[in-house]
Amino acid sequence: MGSISLVHRRGSRSGEVDCVRLQAGGVATIGRAPDATIAFHAVMDRIVSRRHAQLTRVGNGTVGWEIADLNSRHGVFVNGQRLRGHVKLCVGDEVQLGPEGPLLIVAALS
Repeated sequence: MGSISLVHRRGSRSGEVDCVRLQAGGVATIGRAPDATIAFHAVMDRIVSRRHAQLTRVGNGTVGWEIADLNSRHGVFVNGQRLRGHVKLCVGDEVQLGPEGPLLIVAALS
């Protein structure tokens, strides 16, 4: 079982920390949907789609975490670059949900 810690730096949840624990191949969703693993406020975070992004715990030879955009309206940006497909995350990476949307920092990975 691995974990990822994300620190909210901007948005309605600024200052909060989410820690997600998953087995290899497990997925977690990010969005405004009530059942999202990392849920955002339905009104205050309107730039975030109901199902905005997905975190995946990968473990086929190389253990790590990836993020993918779930065809959100405003996109996902990793370290300032708009995400196309999926990308592996590293400690210190900045994940932004939409251009001016909530900003999360990858604080820890295991």
